[in-house]
Amino acid sequence: SAIDFNWSGAPPAKCPIQNYSVRWMGELLADESGDYEIGVLTDDGARLWLDDELIIDAWQLQATTYYSKTMHLVSTAKYKIKLEYYQGGGDAVIKLVWNKPSRQIQEKSEIADKSVKVYLPDCEGWYDFWTGEFLKGGQTIEKETPIDIMPLYVKAGSIIPLGPLPPFQLSGMKNLRR
Repeated sequence: SAIDFNWSGAPPAKCPIQNYSVRWMGELLADESGDYEIGVLTDDGARLWLDDELIIDAWQLQATTYYSKTMHLVSTAKYKIKLEYYQGGGDAVIKLVWNKPSRQIQEKSEIADKSVKVYLPDCEGWYDFWTGEFLKGGQTIEKETPIDIMPLYVKAGSIIPLGPLPPFQLSGMKNLRR
């Protein structure tokens, strides 16, 4: 019913500790229609077929790595599934995973709905470090906070010592005094 194994140090019965392979075959029943994320977490090689179409081909020695593909599945349809795994050395991990469309929407909304209120003390003004936007002081603003950006405001007139800019150069830096 599930492929979720970590055989590190204890391989399946009658298998050597390394250099073995396993194949699972069965059916996947979609319980809702939409785009599913289907993937494998593997330490060494894995190949995954859905209805005889090779959708993941990661047949190499590797540390534990996640591979996935988005596939459109129809509710109540059965899909043939085949997963092959080989263990070459070190850890022995294989896990078949999938995210339903409703779960992906929930995860995206949990990430997208992140924002924070920031109070900007009363002064000459503030610059958004990332965009260069000027904001008046003495107010509370609401700022979207994606996972890769922390709200950062610089008081107008401040001197910020910075090293060499990375090749991508932050777009907001053009409006800040150096």
